[in-house]
Order: sequence, then C-alpha cells, then structure tokens
Amino acid sequence: MKTITTRFIIAKSWPSVLVPRVKLLLVKVEISTRGCIVTPTSRGIFELVDGVISLTVDLNKHHCDCMEWDITSIPCKHEARFILGEGLTLSLLFTQYTPSKVTCTHMM
Repeated sequence: MKTITTRFIIAKSWPSVLVPRVKLLLVKVEISTRGCIVTPTSRGIFELVDGVISLTVDLNKHHCDCMEWDITSIPCKHEARFILGEGLTLSLLFTQYTPSKVTCTHMM
C-alpha cells in the first residue's frame, strides 16, 4: 500500500497532465512527421502526403487511411502533423484520454 501512495503523490506533483514517457513519445512523433505535407480539403478532413504515400484523415470520424487510429483508438502521426501545422501542441492528442482532475478518496 505504501508503494501505491508514493506513486500517487509523485503523479500528483507532475507539472502537466502528461507523464515524462508520453512527452518523450510526442517528441519522437513530432520528428517523424517533419517530412509530411498537409493539404486541407474540407471542414475536418485533410489530405496528407507522407513520402510517396497519400493519406486522407477525417478528424470528425477519427479515421485515417493508415488505419492506426481505427485499430488503436489513439491518434496517429498523421493527425499529429495536422495539429503541428495549425500551430498547436501535441499534448492536445492526449487531453481526451486523461482525466481533468485526479481524486483518490481513500488517500485523503
């Protein structure tokens, strides 16, 4: 029980919602998407060229032609390229997967 309490205290003290491991993953994703070219086509839908492959990404339906997003339910690097192209941060990819406030009643 002491280990769980220690982990809870450490996690509560993190300055952001993302753990260091996820932050490192986002840096790797950002580097891997540098060669992609994004072309918006309509509201929430855009075409992306990744090397010689052309993909369509639909943000409204959470679908990408690479199928990674469909299979894992975690946004793929192609959506990441779009977010970076809009001048936003990649932490937006994970905001819907993280709780806004962590509470644990038995430790209070």
